[in-house]
Amino acid sequence: MRWALLLALLGLAGAATAAPGEADRARVVEILKQFDTLSTIDIGNCDYEHAEFSSAYRELTESPIALAMQRVLAHYQLKSEAPADVDHNPSKDSCLATLEKAKALFATHGDYLQKLAAQLPPAPAD
Repeated sequence: MRWALLLALLGLAGAATAAPGEADRARVVEILKQFDTLSTIDIGNCDYEHAEFSSAYRELTESPIALAMQRVLAHYQLKSEAPADVDHNPSKDSCLATLEKAKALFATHGDYLQKLAAQLPPAPAD
C-alpha cells in the first residue's frame, strides 16, 4: 500500500515538472492578450516625456518577471499585437496608470511565468 502511494506521489511530482505544453502556451497567449490591452498608449512617448514613468518602467522591464516573460514568449514564438488606436501623446497620469496596470499583471502572473521559464530548455546560442 505504501509503495502504491509513493509511486502515485512520484507520478504527480513528475507531471508537475514536465516540460511546458499546449495548455501552457494557451495560458501564455491569454496573459499576452491582457498585456496587449495596455498598449493603447505610446510607451516610448511616456518614457521620453515623463521621468517618473521612465525610471519605474525601466525597473519593471528589467525585473526577473519581465525577463521570464520574454523567454517564454520567445519559446512559444509569440509577439504582442499592436492595437488599432494608440494615443501618441498620453498624459503623465495615463502613463502612470498604465504602468500600475502592468505591475498588477506581473503580480498576478509573475510566479507562473517564472516557473514556466525555468522549465524551458536552454535557449539556442546566437
